[in-house]
Amino acid sequence: MTRSAMWRARPKATLAVLGSQALLGAALLAFGTTASAVNYPITPEWRATAEQVAQAGVPLSELAPNAPDSYVVKRGDTLWAISGMFLLRPWRWPELWGMNYDQIRNPHLIYPGQILYLERLGDRARLAQITGFMAGHAYLTQSPRKSMDLCLEAIRLSQELNDPSLEVAPNIYLGQAFHALGRFRKSIAALERNFIILPNVDRKISLGLPSLPRIMTARWIALSLAELGAFDAAEDYVKQGDVGVDHPRPFDQVYSQSALGFVLLVRGEFERAREVTAEALALADKRDLPFMIPVVASQLGLLLAYLGEQQEALLLTRRAVRTAEDIGILAGRSRWYARLAEACLLAGDYAEAMQYTELALQIAHDLHELGYACYALRLRGLIAQRTSRGIDAARADITEACMRARRLGMAPLVAKCSLDLAVLERQAGRPALAHQHFSQALRGFRRLKMASWSERAKRSADELLAMAEP
Repeated sequence: MTRSAMWRARPKATLAVLGSQALLGAALLAFGTTASAVNYPITPEWRATAEQVAQAGVPLSELAPNAPDSYVVKRGDTLWAISGMFLLRPWRWPELWGMNYDQIRNPHLIYPGQILYLERLGDRARLAQITGFMAGHAYLTQSPRKSMDLCLEAIRLSQELNDPSLEVAPNIYLGQAFHALGRFRKSIAALERNFIILPNVDRKISLGLPSLPRIMTARWIALSLAELGAFDAAEDYVKQGDVGVDHPRPFDQVYSQSALGFVLLVRGEFERAREVTAEALALADKRDLPFMIPVVASQLGLLLAYLGEQQEALLLTRRAVRTAEDIGILAGRSRWYARLAEACLLAGDYAEAMQYTELALQIAHDLHELGYACYALRLRGLIAQRTSRGIDAARADITEACMRARRLGMAPLVAKCSLDLAVLERQAGRPALAHQHFSQALRGFRRLKMASWSERAKRSADELLAMAEP
């Protein structure tokens, strides 16, 4: 199986209403522990029934009279038991599998935290809500572009119903999709609409989201602002999301702490970032929030790599990738692979670093994740600098990463690429060009108030001047 085929093997969600038929959609939106793998057989008859239902749906007459609108899968649940809530005849559980055929690959393997929604014909408010949540699921398991299309449809339905509260979730998922696509200013604009809507919504209401909408909105604005270099504003948004939350839930805390950790990581405040990210990971482990593990484990792993703790860094970045693969999360996969690759690079394993970098680049290319591609390109250049690919290949990759990052407005990454190029040119014996890049990097870091990076650039520039003295 090729690398591309490996990462494409992931669950998908379905949502449909067909005349007098009903299909059930599932979304991984509330998070719990993953199920253990099982090897029970799947008979051809079960699969045939599931495939038929996936295409045609289940007659409404077959639904239980008190079938719930939604159900959250709990530890120990089986499709047989859940079927009794939705179907008149629970022993026909393969029909429930068929309602979620694209999303459930193995009917013996379901995950705590999955939310099953039942859509009935004519309920446009529910349709708007579910379309929004399907956008969130598409972001997690399919692609940012698919998520964006569903978000826009959900927003259209919400506006037709003149119910702004229905726009909150799709605004968040639209912001996530734009962020993944490298369109950071569009991400911020989409998310800021929620700060017009949310003052009219009870702060304690989650609107069906895994975290309070104010915290989720603030988190993604902060992440996009950090990529643009607006660090003070990013930190302010993280704090703004927490305002008025007297008793935050574990997911709220992990969301906020991981956002602050990301802002500090990009800015170069590694020790402080390590502290808050470690707290987030400990809480995610304690409260069993596996869908946040790739986020916080990879972030903490990269921070430890920067701080010289290579073995622990490798353990954490590998754990992040493994968890994302196990539970079928595609969102952020390019970033998780790139962080593992960078940990491998700093540990001196250049072959593995290149393997994961190429995988990160492939995913970013296929999903049009332009910002993530910039990081992976820069990383490939840094690997080339240390291997037989050589300085010319390194210069080409880092220059391309710098140009792309500049187009996206990723000022911190542009400054870091300038510093990389300065070091390359000094290594190549081109001091004048190295000095030019050092000056560009130093100006960028100072303008962005990236103190630790400014010091690093200044030290390198001083070393270059010392080498030039007779």
